[in-house]
Amino acid sequence: MRPSDRSSPLPYLWTTLAYVVGTQWVNWGWSRLAGKASGQELVVLLLYSIFLWPIAVAIASLILIAVFKHTPGVVRAAITLGLLALGLAVFGVPTVWNLLFTGFIAIAVFVHAQREDQDNADLEKL
Repeated sequence: MRPSDRSSPLPYLWTTLAYVVGTQWVNWGWSRLAGKASGQELVVLLLYSIFLWPIAVAIASLILIAVFKHTPGVVRAAITLGLLALGLAVFGVPTVWNLLFTGFIAIAVFVHAQREDQDNADLEKL
């Protein structure tokens, strides 16, 4: 990979995959914490999750995006599959609601990244 390619934007497919994997890992972590909490701990965890969950998703996804920008496609695929396989091995199969929520996030990120890519292409035509 040439040094000039590292500053180029990540293709929207890989951006979407980074958000999907980051969201899924954060969801696994929150569900693990929520499963162990009871009573007042659960209420506090739910209140904290309103503010901290989006921050945790953003941090996990941005870390993956930074890693993906500096790796070729085959390594990106290996990292993605490895993280998902590790998550399945450690945390088990996610619930249906967890998968639906992650799917909604994936669709929103994909559409946003695709529109941004189209806007950049339109600006280059000008």
